[in-house]
Amino acid sequence: MTDQWSVLVASSDVENRRAVTKMLVNQGFDPVSASTVKQCRRMLEKQQVALIFCERQLTDGNYQDILKCAIGDSPKKKARVILMSGLMKPEEYYQARQSGVFDIIGLPCRPTNVEWAIILAKRDERNRAKQLIGISSVSQSRRMSAIVGAS
Repeated sequence: MTDQWSVLVASSDVENRRAVTKMLVNQGFDPVSASTVKQCRRMLEKQQVALIFCERQLTDGNYQDILKCAIGDSPKKKARVILMSGLMKPEEYYQARQSGVFDIIGLPCRPTNVEWAIILAKRDERNRAKQLIGISSVSQSRRMSAIVGAS
């Protein structure tokens, strides 16, 4: 993925949407925004979105509803969902990670957290591309080097 990724900000809170949108614009993106799950679905049907910054709860559903339509059938087209949340109980955090959320950042969002989520998503994209062409990821290469070196 390049900086030309389509990015979606899903939040029922207008101030959170504006703040995260501004942070993404400062990172070189041109994000679209939605305030409901229904709007997210419509946008995801019309265009391929690479990254979704989503609050836990929207007026007509939650992040799990967005995950269902964001992941889709094709791993190549799978959007990465970044959950924006206040404090979570450990079991809620675990459930979110197990459900397919790519990353979780705190609310209110900080620019460094948004930037770090983007960095992780880009690294994940590079690793996916390498796997598709049969090149092992950096961490796999390092593990193999350590195993060979230990022998």
